[in-house]
Amino acid sequence: MMSQFKQEQAQRMLYLFTIARQRYLESGGDPKHSANEQWLTQAEKEELLSLGEQVFTEQYINEYKNQKQRQNQQVI
Repeated sequence: MMSQFKQEQAQRMLYLFTIARQRYLESGGDPKHSANEQWLTQAEKEELLSLGEQVFTEQYINEYKNQKQRQNQQVI
């Protein structure tokens, strides 16, 4: 069970992702695709990273990074 603090942090993360999606769609992005962090300001990106470090365990973050790295290598 997630603590109240972590729930609030996770809600803020969702809000930032919503902002990114809204900006993506407003710029003509395809509604069938999701937005990414490029649609956030530098301050929002830093906040999102900080929140992620508070909400998720270090092990989860490392596994996620490794998965992304493997995906990127497959694309090349």
